[in-house]
Amino acid sequence: EIYASDGINHPASVYIIPVELYNEVPEPEFTLTRLGNASEDEVTLDGTATIDPEGDTLEIEYWSSLDGQLSWNNTEAGKVWTGYLSRGVHSIEMRVVDDRPEHINATRVTSMLVDVENSLPQAVIETPASTQTYTSAELIWFSANGSGDYDAACSTFPVEGDWHCAEAEPFSGSEYLVVDWSSDLDGRLIPESEDWLIFEGRLSAGTHTITLSLDDGIHDPVLVSRTVEVLPSAPQLDLLSPLDGDAYSSSFQIQWDARESVDYDGDNFTMSIRSDLLDEPLFSDVSSSQVHTSSLPAGEHTIKITLTDETGMEQISFISLTIGQSNPVAVLLQPVNLLSIAPGESVVLEEQSTDADGDMEVREWRRWLLTGGYEVLSTMSTDSVQLSPGQHHLSLYVKDSRGASHEVHVNITVQSSLPQLSNLTFTPDALIAQEKNTFTVRVMMNDPDGTTQSVRATVVFNVQNWAFNLSDEDGDGYWEGSIEMNPESAGRPNLKVIATDGLGDDAMVDIISVTLYVEEAEADSRVAMFIAATSSFVGVLVIIAIIALRRQKKAELAMIDTWDSFGSFSSSPTSQETSEKLEGGAIDGAQEVLAEEEILEQPDASDSQETGESKPVTGIDLDWDDV
Repeated sequence: EIYASDGINHPASVYIIPVELYNEVPEPEFTLTRLGNASEDEVTLDGTATIDPEGDTLEIEYWSSLDGQLSWNNTEAGKVWTGYLSRGVHSIEMRVVDDRPEHINATRVTSMLVDVENSLPQAVIETPASTQTYTSAELIWFSANGSGDYDAACSTFPVEGDWHCAEAEPFSGSEYLVVDWSSDLDGRLIPESEDWLIFEGRLSAGTHTITLSLDDGIHDPVLVSRTVEVLPSAPQLDLLSPLDGDAYSSSFQIQWDARESVDYDGDNFTMSIRSDLLDEPLFSDVSSSQVHTSSLPAGEHTIKITLTDETGMEQISFISLTIGQSNPVAVLLQPVNLLSIAPGESVVLEEQSTDADGDMEVREWRRWLLTGGYEVLSTMSTDSVQLSPGQHHLSLYVKDSRGASHEVHVNITVQSSLPQLSNLTFTPDALIAQEKNTFTVRVMMNDPDGTTQSVRATVVFNVQNWAFNLSDEDGDGYWEGSIEMNPESAGRPNLKVIATDGLGDDAMVDIISVTLYVEEAEADSRVAMFIAATSSFVGVLVIIAIIALRRQKKAELAMIDTWDSFGSFSSSPTSQETSEKLEGGAIDGAQEVLAEEEILEQPDASDSQETGESKPVTGIDLDWDDV
């Protein structure tokens, strides 16, 4: 409506013009401000000139074609963004829309092109400090904190520290930085192919110029240097054992291992170790490159360890050790377990038991019995004992003044032996019949294990027998015994000596025997000799008579064969049968003699021949019963 009035005429003139109004989205307006064109330069996008006439709430978004969304906000503060852009050409957009529902998808955009260049790396040496003096043994902290490159994301840097880097990953990726620490005296301080921004290390004695170099591969390396003073140092102890606060027993052999100790100046050095409880050092000026062993007496020890180099510089370290009292340790040297001992040999007992506290009070060599108990064989450190054959369980037992004890056990076997008899002698050599004879026997009996206690002699003679025991009174190995004997007659009795080792069926024996002689008394022997001589003489006469008679028979038969009267009948059957009968020995010698006498009484042959001419003589004419 338009009102017009001159102040005089009333009413005023009114002119009405229809006007249509609608809500619109404002046009984005922003400016870009930065100190340089590199990626490390901070960028400010200011859109405060963008206003919504209706006063609606605006939603403002800044967007980069390379880095993506830079910000989004629906407050007045969201009109301004401050940050960094990665290297490259960006199309920066300011996107604006209000919160009216009808303005959905009605965002208005204003953009501009921004060129961001690659930044130079930044090199900073935080430590070591030029104002501080170090030693060659000191671990120096090398830190490049504050260094970096805005073309590399912070995620590629160490977690600890405040680095010069991009918070977000650059669009084209993070650059790889080559880091190099060097000294004009020691050269490169980090290993090859390593890029350490922070590390610990040592420097040799002298004045060093430390240089840190960062190279991004695009620009020339960025260098920064610092002067550091390093003094010579004493040897450094690195004790692997024992450790401070360790506890041991007094018998424990402590190993002093300082082999990792070093002199960073390269000087030779020695080690000395002392205890406040001992007058003398444990070790004096020894090499630390070897492991040394010692024990300590019971108590609380403060150990002083001194390393001294050839220039006179030394390092002194202290540790505390607690040493408790220890138990005795039984060390059995002989006999060894499962030892087999020859019969008769002594069992050697030898030990070297120890007690680090020197308070060992009891030492016992024990032989354990089947009943579970034991007997003490000896209390000496070295001894020898005789044991019976068989298996034995022995132990060495030691105890100290505190009642602590230690015992070690072994099993041994003592072999058994058999008795052996030899060198048997006896007196007298011959016994006399029907007289009392004192018969003595002496024999050597050898049994190395000494278990044979029975040696017995027996004499058996017909129905008579004698038995008696032998003994070794003087211990020379010869067993002797005697007995009274009265043999009934002469003859050859048997002497038997028996050595018995053991009892019953398990007994082992050795036997030696010999035949004895028993003679008649002197008088009786002469009669016997006479009878024997007479008998022998008569026997000889009988033999001579028999021989003579047989010769006479042969002569008579030969004479009969010469008679002619029997010549013609020698072949007759009757004569043959008679001859066979005579040959059998049917005619005894007396008949032959009688026949011969009859023949001698006959008349001359001529007379016989004359009278026989008329009648010849035949075999039947002979009286054979008288021949």
